[in-house]
Amino acid sequence: MEFDVVVIGGGPAGMMAAIRAAQRGLEVCLLEKNPHLGRKLLLTGNGRCNLTSIANQDAFIAAYSPNGRFLYSAFSQFNNYDLMDFFEDRGVELVTEGERVFPKSQKSATILALLQSELNAEGLTVFLDAACDEIQIDMSGQFRVKLADQTLYTKNVILATGGKSYPQTGSTGDGYSWAEQLGHHLQPLKPALSGLVLDALPSHLQGLSIKDAVVTIKFKSTGKMFERQVGDILFTHYGLSGPVILNLSRSMANHEFNEFCVEIDLLPKADEEALRGLFRELHQESGRKMLRTVLGELIPQRMAKYISSQVLEEKDKELNQVTTGELQDVIGMIKKQSYDVRTVRGFDEAMLTYGGVDLTEIEARTMQSRIHNGLYFCGEILNINGKTGGFNLQAAFSTGYVAGNSVEK
Repeated sequence: MEFDVVVIGGGPAGMMAAIRAAQRGLEVCLLEKNPHLGRKLLLTGNGRCNLTSIANQDAFIAAYSPNGRFLYSAFSQFNNYDLMDFFEDRGVELVTEGERVFPKSQKSATILALLQSELNAEGLTVFLDAACDEIQIDMSGQFRVKLADQTLYTKNVILATGGKSYPQTGSTGDGYSWAEQLGHHLQPLKPALSGLVLDALPSHLQGLSIKDAVVTIKFKSTGKMFERQVGDILFTHYGLSGPVILNLSRSMANHEFNEFCVEIDLLPKADEEALRGLFRELHQESGRKMLRTVLGELIPQRMAKYISSQVLEEKDKELNQVTTGELQDVIGMIKKQSYDVRTVRGFDEAMLTYGGVDLTEIEARTMQSRIHNGLYFCGEILNINGKTGGFNLQAAFSTGYVAGNSVEK
């Protein structure tokens, strides 16, 4: 069978690329190795689908640092408001939470259903359960895309196979091998937007969440600060998770994770002097209360119990029995708890793949390979990775749109 373009990968980038190419009158074939399209899309935003963000362009570019500038051209062709219009014009109601955009239904299935409806409306060919075995280029520059039971012939291939994160959804990194076979180079692949595994963590803190903590990443060897962010954290059986931890794991992926330690400030709005003043007032007003009880009014009870047990030799003390030294140790643990990082949770749990096809080998204006005419890339297979908040889905849709808009007969 022969097509103008074969799109490999039925995720957000691939579906958008196929839709846009078909809108332009091309004969399009979309290949998906799973029995259903958009399997990974259904998981995004905990099933709610954080579609994009209403952040301005500068914030968007910064969200993909250090490679955000590559996306200037893609966003000039199809940005966050274009994406919102795409869905709203077709009847999908959207809502905004802070800067994050979701379908009003709060279901990823709503977004997938609309994309599938568009694919059907454009009448393009979709092959499911269609794993690509090999991609070849003949002397004339035509591509042969080999499946188990047939070979497809095309002048153009769009690789939208995703990364290696959540391999149970089909993202097993196939596209990286094909990219290398076709002469492209990869930046090292690492799991990102994933939890941090710590060397040691008190077991009874598992499941505890802390709101609006300040998390500082430092180099173990020098104590020099690497990055600091504010957000919610979750203590887990392996270490730390939560939105701020996921974003920090992405920043750390350019290094070895065991180079770092994590410091946590539980009450960033109060410095040590302010806390000493607060405890003096509490000593006068509630001196007969147990230390753990007083702490539990400032921080979560389980953390209060942990700090009390770490500082006091006895099980607990009334506040008026706590020594100046013990109180300073309590304040110190509120303001800084330090844990050594061992590694990051793997691709099975990571939301994103850090690394991918080298961007210097891709034409940013078209997403076409600089090595082979007719070969295009879009989505997570590229060395583009953003923080949480809808940025990665937007990058997938934007690069997919550009690839589908650029491919020629």
